[in-house]
Amino acid sequence: MEFVITKNEELQGIEVDFLDGKPEPEVTIRLRTSGLRWNPKTKVWYCRLSHGFTAKQVESIVLGDDSHSIDQLLLKAFQKSLSAYKEEHQKLRGIKPRHVVRSGNKVVAKLVDLCGFSWVKFWASSDKPQNKRLLKHLKTISDASEDGNSWIYTFDKTISLRMNRGHKGGFELRLHFTNSNLNPQYVTPQKMAHQAFCAVMNQKAYDLYEDSRLD
Repeated sequence: MEFVITKNEELQGIEVDFLDGKPEPEVTIRLRTSGLRWNPKTKVWYCRLSHGFTAKQVESIVLGDDSHSIDQLLLKAFQKSLSAYKEEHQKLRGIKPRHVVRSGNKVVAKLVDLCGFSWVKFWASSDKPQNKRLLKHLKTISDASEDGNSWIYTFDKTISLRMNRGHKGGFELRLHFTNSNLNPQYVTPQKMAHQAFCAVMNQKAYDLYEDSRLD
């Protein structure tokens, strides 16, 4: 299979020209599911630069490089998020309580971190093909709720991921960790974990961001 990948400056896109004709069916499937489109006039596959792909990433899609598959990427993202979660917990173990919870004049709790919630936010619109691919994959590998509005994927005994539809559109991902002795509602470890998850995914042209709120 011979192909040439070029950057079309005029049309602001990346093009793949298969020199020996039509690519194999499995290659076509990878191209379509990754968001590339066929141009029947110019006889090339293409994607807009605004989609976030680099020429190297497009080459990996064509070749079917496993290091760029969603499963491999999710594995790396889970590992990085768990490391970030553990590291932040370790920091909290070494400090004295910084926050006091009162009921009237009575102190009811002393906390080393604020309580809250953190999650990963993403949109799976037509201009974000990688996000659409992630959404489809997560729905495939996860257990869906009866109402079809949430999905749970258990990575292993230490990490699970819950995906649900966002209140204001889009989708939200929440990582749940089961191997920590600290309060699971502490917000900073959650934020660090979700930011690490986003950092890994966004290196491969996904568009995810961490969001949070205090309780």
